[in-house]
Amino acid sequence: MQQSERALSGEITFEKNIVTTGKSIILFSSLEEYNVYLSLFNECKRGLDSFDINIRGEFFSVTWDYEQGPISGEPFSSYSDDSPTHVRNVTLKFITV
Repeated sequence: MQQSERALSGEITFEKNIVTTGKSIILFSSLEEYNVYLSLFNECKRGLDSFDINIRGEFFSVTWDYEQGPISGEPFSSYSDDSPTHVRNVTLKFITV
């Protein structure tokens, strides 16, 4: 959902919100490379635009579920280093639109 209105200065301001009326979709992975997790994390910060995902041959039009937290994971490292090489328990949360 998007709404626009004029501010006191005359500028048009836009506000976007998710209307949560769709079906919840949760994807889970026990272990992913850190670069994969980072690209998904950056993608979820891009906004509320919808996109299509393919789950076992079935396509869904979805957006990230910001109400439930769109992505989570735990850094996995077997030794001390600057950044993890993998992330475990990766959970992606979507809602259909």
